[in-house]
Amino acid sequence: MMNIKINNIKHQIKPISKLSVLEFMAVVSNMRHIDLISYISALSKVDIDKANVKIDNIEIAEAMLLDTDIDFTKIKRPFLFPFGGENLIVNELDDGVFGKRYMFNIYRKQYEQESIAIYELCVYALAICVSKEDDFSDVDKLFIKLTTMNWTVILPIGFFLSKKLSGKRSFLTKYLMTLIIKLHYIAKQFHQKSNLKRIHTI
Repeated sequence: MMNIKINNIKHQIKPISKLSVLEFMAVVSNMRHIDLISYISALSKVDIDKANVKIDNIEIAEAMLLDTDIDFTKIKRPFLFPFGGENLIVNELDDGVFGKRYMFNIYRKQYEQESIAIYELCVYALAICVSKEDDFSDVDKLFIKLTTMNWTVILPIGFFLSKKLSGKRSFLTKYLMTLIIKLHYIAKQFHQKSNLKRIHTI
């Protein structure tokens, strides 16, 4: 956490690597690019353009808060996923793929209808694969639990499983490629310097 004063009120800002899936989705989905100012604004819910922001050292703040790339399609998925008191082998999570693929397609249709975002589709893929119920009745509860966990773990696994469950379906491949392109676009600007004139150092 980093303490940052905005309009003389202290805000605790998490590094991007420490965000939950829910926080990550809220930040990334509303941004065309991420720099220090837009990131602080998103987490503090304060319009920085209309605020007085004070930071001890801007370079240190950038290094501490923007501490990892946001392109989770490039993050190496872990071998094991600790969940529900078990260490699950990630490459085996899609075993029994037929029923899981059927369920995944239900949520894929929700994505097509713009009821859920592509990030949520990836989390649903993981929720389906860790479900213990034959009828997958616990998927929505699992989804909620997974969104409270760290995005650097959940989204790379979910992205991997989305590809596995989609099989050779070209329409979903197109959607996943759209996600990759968007993340690559944002990531290109990730390490660009903020418009530092909008931030005051102490």
